[in-house]
Amino acid sequence: NISTMETIREAAANTQYMEDEEASAQDQPVFGVSEARKRNLPVFVSAKQRQDRYIFYAKNRTNFPVTLTLNLLKMKNFKASETLPCSVEVEPKAEKKILDVDVVDLGKGSSMLPHYSWVMGRASARHSDPLYRLPFAVGSKALVSQGFNGGVTHTGRSCYAVDFSCPVGTKIHAARGGKVIAVQTGHDRGGSDKRFRKDANYIIIEHEDKTLGKYVHLRHNGAMVRVGERVKTGQCIGYSGNTGYSTGPHLHFSVSSVDPDSKRVSVTLPFRFQTDKGMVDAPKSRDLFQVVEVK
Repeated sequence: NISTMETIREAAANTQYMEDEEASAQDQPVFGVSEARKRNLPVFVSAKQRQDRYIFYAKNRTNFPVTLTLNLLKMKNFKASETLPCSVEVEPKAEKKILDVDVVDLGKGSSMLPHYSWVMGRASARHSDPLYRLPFAVGSKALVSQGFNGGVTHTGRSCYAVDFSCPVGTKIHAARGGKVIAVQTGHDRGGSDKRFRKDANYIIIEHEDKTLGKYVHLRHNGAMVRVGERVKTGQCIGYSGNTGYSTGPHLHFSVSSVDPDSKRVSVTLPFRFQTDKGMVDAPKSRDLFQVVEVK
């Protein structure tokens, strides 16, 4: 009702780490200000009242861009300025207006139930060139343990991902340059049980075309780059490990964006590797390549 809406100032979303280490939160309620203040959380929705209008804003406290989707459920005697659900992309450490909501008839009661979700990345991201360098030192060998549509964990939205078998401590090089937007390096455990999903170390790089390159299962303290740093293609960025949900030492690599249709989930994108055998667009288990520079 109106009295409830008057208390809305900001909302918080629990950060969850999925199998491919994407930060996201789904179907979060918009809390009142007292509840929101109890939560030290990364992405919020705020509603400011101006007479009989409510203006909703998205606030992103993280170091990476997010796509946020707001829906107003059970809306009675309100009219939104945008088609619902409404999605916006919010820059790191920024706030952005989502929409206005006006009371239709001042003589009648009004109510709504705001919910929102958010996901790391941009729904507008599109591959400018899907050719990538193998993420190891030039001249070294790269052994694929699980390729595209691998059938083990590379299925569904995660189908375009590659696992490389490599000893713990193998140097990892950037498959494409860009800006480092997320680093986790503090975990020191892993295993084949799904309870280890949240224990993976990783580096995420936003490329110039806004797609995200993800390097997962790094060793404890295995990152050589920091958030905000710009890296070049081929630059050494860290060391492989066996952290998180992992059956053995390996590097999990994928390129992703936010699904442009739902705008609520991350999806992996098809890409190609430059190898000693030419361009490979469908790496599969047991493929063995020698690392070369991208031509």
